[in-house]
Amino acid sequence: MSDGVLVIDWPTDEGIWMGHHKDLGWFPFRTMAMRDDLPSAEQLRLERESPETAPPRRILMIVAQWLESDRSWPFTVQNCHPVKMWRKPTAEELAKAKHFYGLPA
Repeated sequence: MSDGVLVIDWPTDEGIWMGHHKDLGWFPFRTMAMRDDLPSAEQLRLERESPETAPPRRILMIVAQWLESDRSWPFTVQNCHPVKMWRKPTAEELAKAKHFYGLPA
């Protein structure tokens, strides 16, 4: 906990997360789930029969985007990312981050 906010060592879902970088302070990062692209035969059957109601594919890991430069924004994984403390953004931070990343409000 940091000032009543839950701080964890890696994001747990997709979206915008605040990461604490030693040189930047708290900064918004995008996270994405890497999903199983080799699903079971049962998962494929469910998706074929009813794509709207099939369960989502298994999440293998959450990756976080890293702003390496103005032209390079790669995604990287836990223990390879320079940020080690993460938390959910406040409503104000989320609105600013969505604007920064060009996402709909």
